[in-house]
Amino acid sequence: MEFICYCDENGNLDDEAIEDDASEFGMDLAFGVIELLENDPDRIEAIRQYFNHVYKMESMKKFMAVVETTAVICGNSPEWIEDMHACNKGARRIYLKELVSVFNMYLNMFKNKEME
Repeated sequence: MEFICYCDENGNLDDEAIEDDASEFGMDLAFGVIELLENDPDRIEAIRQYFNHVYKMESMKKFMAVVETTAVICGNSPEWIEDMHACNKGARRIYLKELVSVFNMYLNMFKNKEME
């Protein structure tokens, strides 16, 4: 696996690049859950709540395991999972925060029937 530093030319974390990649994964993950469970909005909400619960526990390893399991079940690209694991610790915190934010946004839009 390739290590992704997400650093700019000055060696500082490139938050924008991290957030861009995490946003794509979060959106892909949310659409995977919606596609898998579209006829069961209560189950989708339960998954969203579980994601938030595990994320708030502040254990990156546990949260990453939940994300990885969900991604595999939904058939998301293995490259997303590799990217998540390849981040250094500082980048990973930003990555996971953005991922959960985008994941929630899309599942909330589905719940509120803003997506067709």
